[in-house]
Amino acid sequence: MCALSLMINMLAEKYNNLTVVGDFDQTIYSWRGATVRHMLSFEKTYPGATVVKLEQNYRSSGHILKAANGLIQQNTQRRDKNLWTEASDGDQVAYYLASDEREEARYIADTMQDHMRKGVPAQEMAVLYRTNAQSRVLEETFAQRGIPYRLVGGLKFFARAEIKDILAYLRLVHNPQDYIALSRAISAPSRGVGSTSVDRFTEWAQRLALPVSELLERSDSPVGPRFMAGILQFYRFIFHLQDILAGDIVFPEEETPKTSEPKRVWGPVSTEPKAQRIDFPLARVIRTILDSGYTTYLQKDDKGPDKLENIYELISMTEEQQSLDSFLETAALATDWDTQEEQPNAVTFTTVHLAKGLEYDLVVVAGMEEKIFPHYRSLTLEEVEEERRLCYVAITRGRKWVHLTSAKQRLIFGDYSRNAPSRFLDDIPSQHMTRNEAANRGAFGSTIAPKPRIFPPAMKAAAAPVQSYAQGESVRHTQWGVGYIKRIEGEGEKAILHISFGGHMKTLIAKYAPLQKII
Repeated sequence: MCALSLMINMLAEKYNNLTVVGDFDQTIYSWRGATVRHMLSFEKTYPGATVVKLEQNYRSSGHILKAANGLIQQNTQRRDKNLWTEASDGDQVAYYLASDEREEARYIADTMQDHMRKGVPAQEMAVLYRTNAQSRVLEETFAQRGIPYRLVGGLKFFARAEIKDILAYLRLVHNPQDYIALSRAISAPSRGVGSTSVDRFTEWAQRLALPVSELLERSDSPVGPRFMAGILQFYRFIFHLQDILAGDIVFPEEETPKTSEPKRVWGPVSTEPKAQRIDFPLARVIRTILDSGYTTYLQKDDKGPDKLENIYELISMTEEQQSLDSFLETAALATDWDTQEEQPNAVTFTTVHLAKGLEYDLVVVAGMEEKIFPHYRSLTLEEVEEERRLCYVAITRGRKWVHLTSAKQRLIFGDYSRNAPSRFLDDIPSQHMTRNEAANRGAFGSTIAPKPRIFPPAMKAAAAPVQSYAQGESVRHTQWGVGYIKRIEGEGEKAILHISFGGHMKTLIAKYAPLQKII
């Protein structure tokens, strides 16, 4: 029992006058210590407690509530509860399967504009997503359409520190005399050269107006020898990046790109064959920057995994803008969009976590795909159930209309992916949800053809059949190593495996567990 629980017990012990308010279906902050177990164990700790269920909902229409109920009832860690409303059923939840992430963004923009024409204020609409990195394509599409939007609880994509850092490196590759970029890049991560030394070097360089290659060979630098050596070493790295961009450095096929694969929280975990990743020279440059110490630098930050995902998403831009000139021009234009003054009547962009407690007439939940929502870091049954609670929160933010979207193929985090639609979509009863695809948009909006993509052949392979497991079998997990199956609940792809990894129990779903049998 934690110290807080002990203190509460002591305070309530004499008169038993303790009241707790909460919703086990909206417990979405376990990483802060707010686990659903606290609520579920309350009646065991206080067996005489009276439970009052607040099931009437005053926000959402009938179809939205019934869809949410059907979803959350798939969780095992909950008590029976069924939301209801006196309002009409309204419109069904709409699911749209786009051809790719850009067509998904166009559909969302079309949907918002259609409702605006019908008189729905922009401020009564929201786009929710699982990770901040998903906002980039949405921001770009809305900016191009002139649809006002605002980000809640976060910075716009090109205003994020990690994106500014990488762009500073790229601006130096483009122009080594960009001393503003030098000041930022050389300190992210720190390379032993302080800001005072950088300022002195910059002032001296600008006064002489010589190419950097000549400045580095001079002996009259105002910067001390040790700091000058640090600047010299840093510029050697920038020149190395120039060589990569020019194609003067050839990567062997098996080493392309030569980057350290992040562990569980540092990159997507896949049980499928590795997708072909973007490997344009500009993408190699960014990956090389990550390998130069920037990934290690991010690992010291609690938000490091999310920041790395944002950089992967920047790598995705290299598929659209392969030359450094056009890439920096696009980034500069997008930065101009970011700095425009926000309008009060604007569509809200935010993560689902930050949307809790908010409500809108129209809600779109983007990226309803495996490895995105539920997130690729959610490996155990407990983690997946928290993701399902998160999806429940997302759907119940909507008052009148809820749209769920996914893409057949997606360029995200710097990799091509063809993820299956989210398992949560199958949890929603069919009578409360309509389904539409990109090939048949009908009344959902314009019929702009999506940008054609050449998709890697490896991604077209059929999914491997789900393995069958037996109690007592030994298996190997991609993260936790070797374990043995102690207990199995259910059969086939829905089987739940209770596995001991060195004495640590994990509960996994057979269909999604990255396991390999040890024979």
